[in-house]
Amino acid sequence: LDRQVRALRSLDADVIGLQEVDVHWGARSEWRDLARELGHRLGMHVAFGPIYSLDPEPAASGPTPPRREFGVAVLSRHPVLRVRNHDITRLSTQGENPLPEPAPGFLQATVAVRGIPLDVYATHLDYRPDPAVRAAQVAGKAALHGVVGRGVGQGQRPVAFGAAGLVADHVATGLGGVEAPEAT
Repeated sequence: LDRQVRALRSLDADVIGLQEVDVHWGARSEWRDLARELGHRLGMHVAFGPIYSLDPEPAASGPTPPRREFGVAVLSRHPVLRVRNHDITRLSTQGENPLPEPAPGFLQATVAVRGIPLDVYATHLDYRPDPAVRAAQVAGKAALHGVVGRGVGQGQRPVAFGAAGLVADHVATGLGGVEAPEAT
């Protein structure tokens, strides 16, 4: 986690979209809530949207452990006003022979930037070679965006932005035509 904190801190970003975030998911992340830990260590507010939310593994003793979750997150220097985890077309990685179906994992976090609400979106588009699911995901994101208004989004690669504008190399421009301003 130290390496991720250093990398994210070096962005000097006001808002960061993350993918593949473990929250009590498994041994690889030592069953920790990485979204909250990253937010705490960076001094940022956290919004988390699970893609998968599974029952905990049985505890040998003690209290029942929390649900095992894996998903997307938004870290923000600005207060988070509202969090919604919308459904998006997905092929599950948790079952055999999955079919495309709506599932959670299209996170909308409304943050207050200088008192003005800004919707920030984070998701993880399908990685498989068949473009059909990814096309359905992009169409679903665009349709949802038409309902909820303008915002900034991230899909396959992380997005971060700060005072000088967007500093990452990818913004989902299909979401309201948001363009990266020239860095100054």
